[in-house]
Amino acid sequence: MKEKINVLVLPSDTTGVGKFRSVDPHTFLQDLYNDDFHVDIDYEPRINDLNYWKKYQIVHVHRNIGHDYEASPTIIQNLKSLGIKVIVDIDDYWLPTKEHPIHSIIVANKLHEKIINNLKVADYVTTTTKFFADEISKFNKNVVIFPNAINPKEPQFNEPTPKSDRIRVGWLGGSSHLHDLKLLDGMVNKNSSLKDQIQYVLCGFDVRGTVTELNKQTGEQKQRPIKPEETVWVQYEKIMTNNYKIIDEDYLKFLNLYVQVMI
Repeated sequence: MKEKINVLVLPSDTTGVGKFRSVDPHTFLQDLYNDDFHVDIDYEPRINDLNYWKKYQIVHVHRNIGHDYEASPTIIQNLKSLGIKVIVDIDDYWLPTKEHPIHSIIVANKLHEKIINNLKVADYVTTTTKFFADEISKFNKNVVIFPNAINPKEPQFNEPTPKSDRIRVGWLGGSSHLHDLKLLDGMVNKNSSLKDQIQYVLCGFDVRGTVTELNKQTGEQKQRPIKPEETVWVQYEKIMTNNYKIIDEDYLKFLNLYVQVMI
C-alpha cells in the first residue's frame, strides 16, 4: 500500500477566506482522493517545533505563516530545505487602495511588501483569476489559478426563498466594500417609481469585531469593540434604503435597535 501525501493547511481565519480558500478545497481533496492524501488543518501551528513540520510533504498557507510577517519567508525557506513543498494562496491584491478601511495599517506596517516576500520564496502560488496571476507572476512564475467557488449543496445556500410578486435586488459582500457599493448610491431614488415592484435585500449585517485606531503621529495602534452604529453595514443599509427614505418610521426604529430576529 502506497504512502499518502500529508498536507498541512494553515488557514488565515475560521470563516470567509479561510473557509473558501483553505478549508473547503482541502476537505474535498481528502474526501475525493482519500487513498492519496491525508490533510491536517491547523489554526495554531507549532512554528518552532521541527518535528511538527517533518511529517508533511506539502504545506499550504494563505498569505502568511502564523502572525509573524517578518519571520514567514525564513520559515518557508526552512521548510523547503526539508523537502517540503510550500504553496502560498492569495485572493486579494496585497496593497488595496486608500479607500480600503485598513489601507493605512497595511502601509504603516509594510504588510504588502512582506506578503510579496512570501510569494517570492514559495514553491507555488495559488490565486483567483488570470488577471491577478499575471501580476503575481512578476514575483513567482509558478502560479496556478483556482477560481473562488461555493458548494451549492451546503445548507446555507439552500434556504427556502419566500415567494414574492416583487423583483428582488440583493447585494452580498464583505465589510471592505463600502467604496464599491457607493457606485449604487442614489440607485433606489432613481427607481422610486417602481418601489412597489422591487424589493432591495441587504444580505448580512455584522455588528461584531473591533475597531483599530491608528495614531498617525506616533504610529500607535489601539483596538476597541465596535459600536453597532459604527459598523459599515449601517452605511450599506443607508445606500439600500436611500438614507432610510423608502421605509416608514416604525421600521427605522426597529433597525436602530440592532437586534437579530429570525423570520
